[in-house]
Amino acid sequence: MVEDQGAGDLPTDSASARIASAQIFCDGCRRETVHRVLRVIPGRARSGAVRGIARCKECRLTHPFESIPEATVDVNVVVSEFDRSTRSVIPFPRHRRLLVGSGLPSMEPALRVRRIDLRSGRQSTEARTEEIATLWVTHEGPPSVKVSIVIGRLTRATRLPYAPGTRFEVGAQVVVENRPLWITAVRARGHTSRVRGDVFPAEEVERIYVRRTEMPPAGSRDWSNERETPRDPARDRSTFARSRSSPGSRTTRTSPRD
Repeated sequence: MVEDQGAGDLPTDSASARIASAQIFCDGCRRETVHRVLRVIPGRARSGAVRGIARCKECRLTHPFESIPEATVDVNVVVSEFDRSTRSVIPFPRHRRLLVGSGLPSMEPALRVRRIDLRSGRQSTEARTEEIATLWVTHEGPPSVKVSIVIGRLTRATRLPYAPGTRFEVGAQVVVENRPLWITAVRARGHTSRVRGDVFPAEEVERIYVRRTEMPPAGSRDWSNERETPRDPARDRSTFARSRSSPGSRTTRTSPRD
């Protein structure tokens, strides 16, 4: 037996014997209620419609019903996740209005609309499904912020999830990919701050820039090496490897001996 089956899921003639109850609009209750399906009338199978007789389990009204499948339209959906994108075609109910920033109904995992491309070639913040050519969506996961990890002359991008109420401070330490790093700059409110001690709520932050150390070593070229070259004090005092541009050591001139 099938309990509480939706009216749109009612079977055709061949499966009518398996129907016990379904959600159907009741003329007496003026809303959808659980009905006991008494009879399914054969015919109109090609159109997908199902007709029959049912009795409401709340007001006991017996009345005819007809279930017509909801018309759908195929829409291209591009799911973006970090630096990868996957494209698929998903059927949506016709005339359903979708908004940028809203979630897609009945989707698992949950998806959120980021951009809508119309069939006319334009973009829009809202549109009906039959007007949409492509939906650009992202997974609805925990909130995260973009992170640029600066390693020498190279920069690698990633994302850092954060809990509600998190604040990012320039000069503070943060753990990215299980590694403690230092925040050297924060991009928020349309500008980038490098002032040590500036604090921004995570919701306002567009990107944070992090490095391995708090401040660059003196004379270093942007932390390009993992280790420092050992220095030899004796070699520093020697004139053997001194550059030609070096003035060398000063000596006092004396008068020639007689």
